[in-house]
Amino acid sequence: MDVIGAIGAINALLLVLLLAIKRSKTVSDKILIAWIINFSLYFGCYFLFEQYMSILSSYWLLVMGATLLSHPVFLYIYSISLTRKNFVFNLKVASNFLLVILWMISLIPFLLLTTEEQTSIVYDKQSISYEMFLPMMLQLCVELYFFIRTLIVLVKHQSNIEQEFSYHFRINLDWLKILTYLYIVILLSSVVGYMLVSSKLLNIKVMDDLLMVVRLLLFFYMIYHGFKQKLVYYTEDFKSLPKTRKPEISKPEPVDSETTPQVQPEYTSTVARLKKMMLDDKLFLEQELSLGETANKLGIHTHQLSKLLNTQLNKSFFEFVNEYRVDEFKRLATNPINKHISLLGLAMDSGFNSKATFNRFFKNSTGLTPSEFRDRNKQ
Repeated sequence: MDVIGAIGAINALLLVLLLAIKRSKTVSDKILIAWIINFSLYFGCYFLFEQYMSILSSYWLLVMGATLLSHPVFLYIYSISLTRKNFVFNLKVASNFLLVILWMISLIPFLLLTTEEQTSIVYDKQSISYEMFLPMMLQLCVELYFFIRTLIVLVKHQSNIEQEFSYHFRINLDWLKILTYLYIVILLSSVVGYMLVSSKLLNIKVMDDLLMVVRLLLFFYMIYHGFKQKLVYYTEDFKSLPKTRKPEISKPEPVDSETTPQVQPEYTSTVARLKKMMLDDKLFLEQELSLGETANKLGIHTHQLSKLLNTQLNKSFFEFVNEYRVDEFKRLATNPINKHISLLGLAMDSGFNSKATFNRFFKNSTGLTPSEFRDRNKQ
C-alpha cells in the first residue's frame, strides 16, 4: 500500500504548483498551499516509512505523526481565514502549532528506545506502555480540541452570514463542516482500531493502510472544494463610504415595529429610502448582494444598516432581500408569458443563486413549495 503514499505525495506537489502560479493569491490560498504541502509530507513519509529508506525509520514516524497532527490545525486556521474579516496570519495564529511541537516532545521517550523495544511496543504488547500512552492521549485531545474549535467557528459563521449576505451559496462553508465531521469519524474509528490492535483482533498494518486510503480520499475532497472556494469577506465595507457623508442614524432605541410612534425620523427616512431603492433599482436581482454594498448605496455604515433591519424591521439582511425575491418570483410565476420557463429559471431571474436556498426560503415564507404555488395559480 506504499503506492497510496506515493500517489498522494505526487498529486499534492502538482496541486501546490497549480496554486503557486495562481494570480492574486489570498491569505486563505496561501494557507491552503501550506496545508497541501503538509499533506505531501505526510504521504511522502508514509511511502518512505513503508520502503524503509531511512536509517532510523522511527524518526520518519515522528515526522509523519507531526504532519498528521497538523491537519486539524490547518483546518482550523483555514476556516478562520475565510470567516474572519481582514484576517492576518500572525504569531498568535501560528502559535496554534505549538501543540504539535508539544506532541513531538511527548514522543521523545519512545524515540529513545531501541528498535526492538519500539517494535515490541507497536506490534507485540497487548497493553499500551507509558512511552506511547502520553503521545496517543495528547494526540487525541489536540485533534478533538481543534475539531471542536473549527465547528464553533463554522456554526457561528453560518449564523452571521444571514446578517450580511443575501445568499448562502459558496460562502456557507458547509463543505468544511462536512470535512470536520469526517475527520472526527476517522479519529474515533482510529481509536477503536488501535484498541482492536492492542487486543490482537486487528492487524496494525491493515488498519494503517485503510486509514491512509481514507485520508487520501479526504485530501481530494478538500482540494476539490478548496480550489473552488471564494473569499467571503473581501474588505471592510465602510472604507468605500463617501468621506463627506456623515452617518444618518443615531443610536437606536428598541422598538417593536417601524410604525411605532417612538421611531426616530432618521430611521423612518432611511427605511423608506431603503425600500424605495430596493423596488426602484431592483437591487434584489443582484444574486450576490451584500449588506456592505447596500449600506454603501445608502451612504451609511454596515453596522448601522444591520441595526436598522434588526430593530425596525425585525429581520436579517438575508430575510429582507429574499422576501423581495419571493415576491418577484410570484409575479413571474403567475404571468402566463413565463409558463414555458422552469421554476429554477424563474428563481434565478428573481435574484436567487441557489436552488436549495430558494426552495427552503420559499417554503418557509409561503408554506408552499414553488411547484405547489405555480399549480394553484395557473391561468
